[in-house]
Amino acid sequence: MRTSVHDESDSSPNKQPAPRPRTSRSRRKPGPGGDVLFAVNSSASTSHTVRIKARSSGDLADVLVSGQRLGPLSVSDLATLGLADGCAWNEDLKARVELAVRRRACLRKAMSLLSARPRSEREVLDRLAAAGFEPSICDATLLTLRVQGLLNDAALSESIIEKASHRGDAQPSVSQALHRRGVSADSYAISHMPQATDESAATEVARALFERQGRAGNHLKTPANALKLRRQIYAALLRRGFDEDTADRAAATAVGPVAEDATEFSD
Repeated sequence: MRTSVHDESDSSPNKQPAPRPRTSRSRRKPGPGGDVLFAVNSSASTSHTVRIKARSSGDLADVLVSGQRLGPLSVSDLATLGLADGCAWNEDLKARVELAVRRRACLRKAMSLLSARPRSEREVLDRLAAAGFEPSICDATLLTLRVQGLLNDAALSESIIEKASHRGDAQPSVSQALHRRGVSADSYAISHMPQATDESAATEVARALFERQGRAGNHLKTPANALKLRRQIYAALLRRGFDEDTADRAAATAVGPVAEDATEFSD
């Protein structure tokens, strides 16, 4: 007699299906400067190929790997990296592409800062570091800007001194402005600026301010108006780097004597 063998493991109603192998998913993470970088899992990256998708404006393009996007990159970036449709994606290429994306974002951030107003290297570097870019990427960006002539501390220093000279600023004010902007002072140019105690230079500036601020003709109608104008000129001279005594005498010379009852009125 033939005996049939029943395998309970095949027919058991309680048998659980074999678990599916877990697939790795990519996570997107924000990069410095607002760009989005995609971290492709290393176990899956070796089997993917690259697609290049051009953007509608400019010479920029994105790198697509298994539906994930990295970019933007310029045409020159793509050539330097050796990227083209269908090329194999691997860990080394992934690292180089992500680095190129961060450099491109850093350069774009710096260009935006310089489009607002001229800045020194220190000002740009501080803003890039605050935005989260790595020091090596910041240094490379500054080098690019210097080569392109977009970052020039010497020219910025000359511009600051020229504007200060036009305003009639004294040496302390100019030195503080240069230090605040992070550029070195040209000692020769600074030496030609008036000293903080130069009463002649302060009086010349005070008279120019007096004529400009008193054009309406109301500045001497009452002692109070004259005293107010004198104090305004005094404050302006202090901002230009002259010391208190020099500024006080220069303002008094420019405005002239003020009646004693004006002091009580102004207080």
